[in-house]
Amino acid sequence: MRAYSDDSWDIEFENILDDINIQEQLEKAGINKGILSAYEMNRQFHDTKRFKHWIDVYSEITSTETSMFVSIDRKKAEAMRDGLQYINEHTKIEFLHHASLKYPEIPLDINHDFKRALKIMVQLNIQSWEQALACEFGKGCLFIGDGDKTPAKLRLPIIADQDTVHDQPCHMDGMSWMAITVVQKRRNEQGDDHHVILMADHEVPLEAYLESLPRGPLLIFAEDADSQALLTRIAELQNTKARIEHIVEQTLEYLAGEVDFDSIASLYAAQLSDEYFSPNAEEYTMYGLNQFIWTMDQVRRDRFAKLLFNHNYRGFKIIEGNYEKPWLHHQLSQEDIDFDTYLERIREYDNEATETGLRFLLNWLIELEVNPAHLTLFCIKHANFEACCEFIHDHARGALSRRNSNLASFKKTLAYLHAGRRAQLPEILSQASDAAILMEPLTKDRSRAVKEAVANYCPA
Repeated sequence: MRAYSDDSWDIEFENILDDINIQEQLEKAGINKGILSAYEMNRQFHDTKRFKHWIDVYSEITSTETSMFVSIDRKKAEAMRDGLQYINEHTKIEFLHHASLKYPEIPLDINHDFKRALKIMVQLNIQSWEQALACEFGKGCLFIGDGDKTPAKLRLPIIADQDTVHDQPCHMDGMSWMAITVVQKRRNEQGDDHHVILMADHEVPLEAYLESLPRGPLLIFAEDADSQALLTRIAELQNTKARIEHIVEQTLEYLAGEVDFDSIASLYAAQLSDEYFSPNAEEYTMYGLNQFIWTMDQVRRDRFAKLLFNHNYRGFKIIEGNYEKPWLHHQLSQEDIDFDTYLERIREYDNEATETGLRFLLNWLIELEVNPAHLTLFCIKHANFEACCEFIHDHARGALSRRNSNLASFKKTLAYLHAGRRAQLPEILSQASDAAILMEPLTKDRSRAVKEAVANYCPA
């Protein structure tokens, strides 16, 4: 017998008899049969024929027959269910989801796993408390940033008073060396403006503020802000664990229809990173929200997709490489294709998509009222599809905002895109019959790259 592999994490056998023989030896050695079955499924995951075999084996878990052979098969499936806890999370969820698709009677009991994946996402993206505080108070926060970059009109004398909190840590989350100072603009009886320290880190002497504004992170709040409310909210936001739990619970309630979209969107905007948002852990063995979204019923999937896609363009990572999946899921749910065809096409179009699939995806996102700026950026990146070019043409004509006044205009989309992306639009718009009209807003663009692209593609 010779075992070999091209991969350090895999093993193959020269013939099936050797494979069976080693399995029997492992069982005789006392290795749990359920763990062995789960491991074998994991090892054969990319072999479609063997993967379907393991789904059939697992399907016996719901059998209610009492014959001896059926009882043996059911016990094997139950053992495999327990063994799935010992393989990588990503494969476990993929297997359970596919098993439930082929055999709907199999319960998909993954609520605990989804909640954990959601918590991981929040932990990865949670903003430091001072960012959340500034967002919550909106215009009441006059400045947030490094003290050295304080605007001239806010460079005022800074003092402490009897209410200044200076007996505890006050720093960025997870960065004890980044001391934060929170001040409030005030005016004394003589009409002179100054700042009063509401809270400063206990390791920074108050005397240091007599000379100048702090060089580190600084928050300045308006005079009409409630100072006691600020201190109370700071104490709450500095409890990161409680914040994470709150966001997770609010998200679950939103998915259940108990919290409205505007409320959860505002919570995400205040508490979670925008520019560096990441919906999944960058670890291939871990499960992620990009898997769980497909295990949801259509209503919950729509709500979740709308939330993440609107929070930031990076939310699109939950469907990255799966652009054909919504169309295939729809066909399977309508019984236009069977499970075997679904599985075959899911694997065939991994990281790819058909024109039909991409058009279905875009229509779904439009129905969800996803930010047109995010959709436009997506379509620019996938301009090789006609559906994407047609979307950009329609958006430039104002069709989206006419159909739904809640959706942003093309002008706002242009403001969202950076110059490099705007410079790609003239080529796309030049394909439309009314290209000259659609390109008109771009002719006023100040970017040289955009001007050159307009000159190259604008009809004479």
